[in-house]
Amino acid sequence: MATWAPTSVDEHRAILLRKPETLMLEADLVAVDPFPGPGEPWAARCRPCGKLSRFVFSEVIEGTSRCPVCRRPHSVLARDQEPPG
Repeated sequence: MATWAPTSVDEHRAILLRKPETLMLEADLVAVDPFPGPGEPWAARCRPCGKLSRFVFSEVIEGTSRCPVCRRPHSVLARDQEPPG
């Protein structure tokens, strides 16, 4: 699956205005700790494989995050929007 970044500042802001926990759920991740900040590792459970791992929230937003166990990509953009073109 190809990933892509928001094409405008407005698209990026619209994504970031949602709660981090909600965005993680949309990316098939269940956070188990309080939000540590966008660039810090965050403990979460991968819903497809059920394994607990650490994910960087900014990578989930950018579409570059994968489960280290099952290798499934976790991305808010991949679930919310189709790539342009």
